Amino acid sequence: MQQYIRKTEKMLLTLKPYRGILDLGFEKETKGGEGLKQVKRRHTPYTKFKAYLEEAGVKQEEVARLLKKSTSALNQNLNGTGGDFSVSELRVICTTFEISADEYFLRPGVSK
Repeated sequence: MQQYIRKTEKMLLTLKPYRGILDLGFEKETKGGEGLKQVKRRHTPYTKFKAYLEEAGVKQEEVARLLKKSTSALNQNLNGTGGDFSVSELRVICTTFEISADEYFLRPGVSK
């Protein structure tokens, strides 16, 4: 028989005197920076291409459909949190939008 266990955040009960009244303040237990999520990037974001899409009025959903991938996967490619674009995907993007891969996708400091 499988048991289900509910996971909840631990709450600390602190007793603080306040003007003669006992304050029963509940505070969440946190460990240094636990509440903030660090985003790990695999590569630098393609901010220039994202700006181009916004200026041209092209939605990420349309580009994702063009590349036959989910909007989430495309967003991860653009933000650097997922994998990088493949050569064939870059070719499709550059021919469709008539842009240069060197201008929008080559990172500074990389020789051509």
